[in-house]
Amino acid sequence: MPSFELRCLRARRLRSGEKGAGSPPPSHGRRHGERLDCCASTYRKQLTAFALEPATHMLERFTHVVASIRLCVGRLLLMATTMVLALSCSHHPSRPKSGIIPPSYLAGSPYGDPVWSPDGTHLLFDHLPLRSLSYDPTTGDVRYDWIDSLGGWWVIRADGTDLHRHMALYPGAPDISRDGTKLVCWLLTSVGPRLFTFPLVGGLPDSAGLAVLPTPGRADVPRWNPAADSVVYFQRQDQPIGAWIVGANGGGAHLVHSQLDYPDWDSSSPRLLGVVNGHSAGRLTSSQIVEYRLDTGAQRILLNSASSQYFLPRYAPDGSEIAFLQRPLTGGEPLELWIADSIGSQPRRLVGSSVLNSYAWSPTGTDIAYVAFSSLDFTLSNGTNWIVTVASGNKRQLTFNP
Repeated sequence: MPSFELRCLRARRLRSGEKGAGSPPPSHGRRHGERLDCCASTYRKQLTAFALEPATHMLERFTHVVASIRLCVGRLLLMATTMVLALSCSHHPSRPKSGIIPPSYLAGSPYGDPVWSPDGTHLLFDHLPLRSLSYDPTTGDVRYDWIDSLGGWWVIRADGTDLHRHMALYPGAPDISRDGTKLVCWLLTSVGPRLFTFPLVGGLPDSAGLAVLPTPGRADVPRWNPAADSVVYFQRQDQPIGAWIVGANGGGAHLVHSQLDYPDWDSSSPRLLGVVNGHSAGRLTSSQIVEYRLDTGAQRILLNSASSQYFLPRYAPDGSEIAFLQRPLTGGEPLELWIADSIGSQPRRLVGSSVLNSYAWSPTGTDIAYVAFSSLDFTLSNGTNWIVTVASGNKRQLTFNP
């Protein structure tokens, strides 16, 4: 199941009948709409007046119209960013709220979406600290007690020291450019997931530089290209569905593949890596990891299975290997972390126990950070950050719950 849809499914199951976390009151939408209408009316009136002015006053009037337009656009962008911050700073959508939930619901992970700093010295991830977790064997009820005021994006050194919160946002599927200057992610807005970028200062995202990356539709799982001048992403909630590429400035958005989910760039050649699933009569029948060349349109199947479903294939930094997640085609767990060479041969299981649907290669390609997580495990040992060494398979735990 796609990353964003999995989060939403958890939210729906865990909070059935509630509004989404941080959803603005109904009156907010009316006020925003009225302001939009006001801006549009202002443009029409000023442009009409401009057409009737004598030629000697046209330049002055034109300058005034442009200034008014810029002011209105600035206000709209400010409102959009404010709505994003309000939604993204609230309780994370993939986690149950504090209180009692029955055991038929999915567990929540205190950690998620790990990504390495450009120099490989730190790991960044979303984190909602868990004060306590209790289980009643008589009723089967589980009680989560989160510390909502401390939720956001956290940082820890790769040796497990200096754990602290960096900002009160939850960037989804974060990816740092290869030059180490900026980060792209999706954030949940009032209209669904949208792409945003942050500049990096000292190897960490600067929230003051948060900027919208405009796309034609709702978007998730973004990845920078090697030159960091464009982003590939998947558009799954708006037509046309598929893998899209958009410039770093928001221009030139275009569809490149109608089926390539979880797309990723190779570090040195114009090719993408992704997943193509086969369906028959509405049922998932096969899953493939596919390489797609942007220069020729040629497509090559690297892995093909009628018993497993693939997720999130990612090139190693040097392109010599690929990592990916897989689970039984029928669904459920475990969701395992695997690795193979760049053409899909010699696949081997790297982490056999179930993991969360996010992980990250280290900049050197020697390690992979992941979250050990089972949606059916309601214990404090569930949902913690780990690092696995690719060559040996040795694992070490990086973060802990109380």
